[in-house]
Amino acid sequence: MENCLEGCNRHRSIIWINTFLYRVDAFLNTLYDLTVVLIGVMLFLGKMYINTSFEQLLAYFLLIPLLTHFLYAIVYGVNDYIDYEKVIHYSSEKFVYYIYRPIIFFNRSPIILISLNSLYIFFGFALIGFLKLPAVIYAPLVPFFAITSLLRSKCTNVTLKYTLFSLLRLTKYSYAAVTLELLLLQGFHLYPFFVMFTAFLVPYTIFRTVEYMVLSKDLLFNDVKALKGKIRDIVLIIIGVILSSFSFSYYHEYNFNTIERILIAYATCSLPVIGLYFLLSPHIIKKLSKSSSSDGYRVLLLKRLVDALLTFLFALLIVYILMTV
Repeated sequence: MENCLEGCNRHRSIIWINTFLYRVDAFLNTLYDLTVVLIGVMLFLGKMYINTSFEQLLAYFLLIPLLTHFLYAIVYGVNDYIDYEKVIHYSSEKFVYYIYRPIIFFNRSPIILISLNSLYIFFGFALIGFLKLPAVIYAPLVPFFAITSLLRSKCTNVTLKYTLFSLLRLTKYSYAAVTLELLLLQGFHLYPFFVMFTAFLVPYTIFRTVEYMVLSKDLLFNDVKALKGKIRDIVLIIIGVILSSFSFSYYHEYNFNTIERILIAYATCSLPVIGLYFLLSPHIIKKLSKSSSSDGYRVLLLKRLVDALLTFLFALLIVYILMTV
């Protein structure tokens, strides 16, 4: 731990960035993650809903993840505050991923926790006001995120733990989709959101949850094999949800055009999700950065930065095509 603290003194800039964004690696991951979601929403809504300029759309693709991250930051703060005693006993190789987090760095100070979360909530609602969004629909997010993350951190049941994790992620994705819909359509429309929710957001949330379960090493490969029956059931549920959404859309306004848009969204969004996952592994990033094996956090930051940057550039291409074709 002492070596990690010495390393922190050499990288105080990361501490300052993490204080503003709480976790800069989490923000970069959110930027990548929500860019994929926003691409899917844009493709579903189609060209007919784009009544804004190219520059405004680019601003939305940056501001919506930033807004969501500020409101979601309370989840990170609660998790680090509760997990502090466990984290400080990690090995130096693992602890380096946590020492840059303000709650850990400042020894679980309640003042830091309250001050930072108050600051993030202020920034979040300042952005809501700047974008002229109805603050009343975002107000419940703060207590919801706080209570749900608290329950998840205290939970010992693995199934319930990841169910709560999925609920947090699904809420984050849903609010990002609703925010883009409010900005583009100047109002909330239940039908397009319902179809996006069931056919795109729910399956994407399940995919990201399973990915997190494996990458967080809470589940070993043998554990995943043991859960193959449950995974099969999950896949069947996803297929059933998507087919139900398709059936719903068939009997409403857009008929099969909706299905076509959803399929296009899936085909397009799979490129950054699958492509970056396989092409930019941490091993490849480590070689590109020429970092030592003990400098894993910098490798993680570089990977998250490349993921976010490439996905955002991909989003620019999709938006440009939608507006010009």
